[in-house]
Amino acid sequence: MKTRYRLTSILITLLYLLISLPGWQSLLLIPAGSAVEWSLVLHPVLLGQISFFILAHSLIFLSVLMLCLGNANAIAGFRPRLFVPAAIGVFFLLFYAIAGYAVSHFPWLEIAMISDSFSADSPYKTIGLVAFWLLVICTVITWLINLRPAKRTALWQGMAALFLLWPLLPSAPIATFNLNSAQADAAESVRPMPDVILIGMDSVSLYQAREHADRMPFVNSLLNGGHNYTQAFTPQARTYVAWNSILSGRYPATSGVRFNMTEFKPEQIADMLPADLKKLGYYNLYAQDERRFNNINEDYGFDATVGPTVGAIDFVIPLFADHPFSSYFLNSAIGAWLFPSLHNNRVSSVTYQPETFVHSILQRTDRVSSEQPLFMAGHFCLAHFPYRWRSYRPGKGLQDELALYRESLQALDQQIETLFAGLQAQGRLDNAIIILLSDHGEGLGNELPLWTGTDRTPAKQFGQILRGHGNSLLSRDQNNVMVNIRHTGNPIASNPMASGRNTPIHTPVSLVDIRPTVLTLLQQPLPEWLDGAPIPPAVPVAAANRYLFMETGIMMDLPQPDANARELSDKVKDLADGYSVNSAGRLVISDEFIRFNLPKKQFGVVYNEELLMSDSNNPDAFLWVNRDTSQWQTLNRSELSQAPQEHLLQALDCYRQPPNYCQRASH
Repeated sequence: MKTRYRLTSILITLLYLLISLPGWQSLLLIPAGSAVEWSLVLHPVLLGQISFFILAHSLIFLSVLMLCLGNANAIAGFRPRLFVPAAIGVFFLLFYAIAGYAVSHFPWLEIAMISDSFSADSPYKTIGLVAFWLLVICTVITWLINLRPAKRTALWQGMAALFLLWPLLPSAPIATFNLNSAQADAAESVRPMPDVILIGMDSVSLYQAREHADRMPFVNSLLNGGHNYTQAFTPQARTYVAWNSILSGRYPATSGVRFNMTEFKPEQIADMLPADLKKLGYYNLYAQDERRFNNINEDYGFDATVGPTVGAIDFVIPLFADHPFSSYFLNSAIGAWLFPSLHNNRVSSVTYQPETFVHSILQRTDRVSSEQPLFMAGHFCLAHFPYRWRSYRPGKGLQDELALYRESLQALDQQIETLFAGLQAQGRLDNAIIILLSDHGEGLGNELPLWTGTDRTPAKQFGQILRGHGNSLLSRDQNNVMVNIRHTGNPIASNPMASGRNTPIHTPVSLVDIRPTVLTLLQQPLPEWLDGAPIPPAVPVAAANRYLFMETGIMMDLPQPDANARELSDKVKDLADGYSVNSAGRLVISDEFIRFNLPKKQFGVVYNEELLMSDSNNPDAFLWVNRDTSQWQTLNRSELSQAPQEHLLQALDCYRQPPNYCQRASH
């Protein structure tokens, strides 16, 4: 009997590894010395996280093994020779049940693609359902048989069956949340301060939100109320840098955060919006479903975060997300514990479910005492490349990035609507400062909108890379972001937030204005040396004649939607040497890399309707644009010093020399 157990265990192990290969075969396309710096994987923190990931997979494998052996043990009591065939048969019943589940719920998994998941009449849906119920019936019968003569076997078999089969139940909820307690408490209590809700959307410019209003009806209904800024700019079209500017109220040159994954100092974190609100008694929550290039977590003054594990591990574990036996756990509570680097992780597009992320946020906000004001900063990355998620089924072969982007905008809109509905049910929107924003837009398609209108001549010199984001200040969609502010519950009748009227504001503003605006609305003093300024509704009128600064990040072209693992790896292989893993296991950019790439940046300044930007290849060449009329002119430094635009050059020179702090003339 022991020989049969060993032989069966070896066969099931080989079969388990065999069906793991389709999802991981794309890793074979990545050369060992390309984008993966394998020496970084030996970091103690990463080794611990990788070990936990292996243990989680081992738990699943052992459960599969126990289920197969337990069923076979009962059958062998009648026919010993059937032990091995019975165990293999149970394994394939489980495999077909999971394959059918993948076809129905995980169409992007490799096993589902092989099973033709995009076919409406795929036979694997029926085969999977039949296999599941046959497996349940067989397991129940064999468990009852084992119960008397082999109680220990029955115990392990039952535990394995419950562990493996409950996520496959057709009616099993993937994620639920209960708002009853929050609704009851909210009705009876009044918080001393308004809640502060910041909702960020990745890769959505104001123009893109308006252009695709049919896909974003809820977001546009919000933009049609409150104070809506038509000329809002991001200091840099990269997520971490933009959010640092939002929370600090400072430009990248002032804060020192010039690139994604810049290591931030504790003394800087102590002077940010979360710290301001913490002193006022707020519960601070940060939520983001894509953390690779954004190290913001509890260390930044937040009481809790929602989303995948932050750190360098996010560049490793998602490579192994495409696995038929582990993927269906990911959107459950046990999946959040077993696979924290994959749960709610937009990077793992084949397993990411938009609803689960929203529900996770609402579960967390529901735990906050109704008497305590809430500061929630949430960032949603569904509209970011690669424009797909767990259950999304485009037309077979559809690879047009604009069409895929439109679909992702629709799913993003549903996320925001679900979040607002949940927060409303919890009583968090009755008296709240609500700010809808985007960190940057996205350059997509062939005819990308430029500040120079239909004249694309300047793009040859100043366009750099127009696709993607953080690559060019000439691109309107990369840099013109959403900013919409409303203060619900404000007793001032003339406030458009209270009345629901729309107040479009065409005065240029920046994301650095968010922190001072929130503090002013809360009637709190502003910290010294902020680059931002309060804007309506915190003050009656948005100040004109301000210098607003922008800069690019590391310039990188956007991959195509159908890019494989090797192509994605090639995009970043030249950047790998510029990063290291710090003591907390986070990927951080090196000082040498910053010094080397700073001169390659493009810098710009907005002043009313004017925009002056530098040439990243020639620091003494500039492009001046009137954004209202699309008129433009190329000038060198000597010509600018004698032109009416000289003040723009002086302001830009100040910004590029942060020790002088003269960029604060923007006030």
